[in-house]
Amino acid sequence: MMRLPALGERVLLVIAAVALIAWCLLVIVVALGYTGQSTGATWLARLGLLAGGGIITSGFVRMGTSAWRRAIARPLPAGRSSRWLARQPAWRLAVGCWVLYGAPELGTGLWLSYRSHQAVASPPHIASLVSSVAAACVVALLLRVLWQRQAQNALARPI
Repeated sequence: MMRLPALGERVLLVIAAVALIAWCLLVIVVALGYTGQSTGATWLARLGLLAGGGIITSGFVRMGTSAWRRAIARPLPAGRSSRWLARQPAWRLAVGCWVLYGAPELGTGLWLSYRSHQAVASPPHIASLVSSVAAACVVALLLRVLWQRQAQNALARPI
């Protein structure tokens, strides 16, 4: 029986595809932006950069997919904290991830701007706030999907 992916899994797949496309565009821009001593040397180096980028990209994609498959194949750990976190709503996980990872960086930036007597709400601070909130939401979504799949595996295994 084939299991259809949930909405969170589809969102994570779209995020992974966008990141892969951005990485490939970066490799292409770096390779085509290279200029050498002569035309032949330039194109040879560009082809080498593109081949190296392709090999690195395919290796990362294979490692990422195999790590994801291994992670979702395991059952949810038996510890109390793992099961408690798996039962939390996604918004609470996102707030927790942001408090752990984004808030200290934002607080340090605000403190440094206060100490140097600069404007508190400068564009870099706003961009940092928005990007840290977005990153926390993606991490919470990733953990939520992973824990849901692991909880389903734990229920499906015979005792």
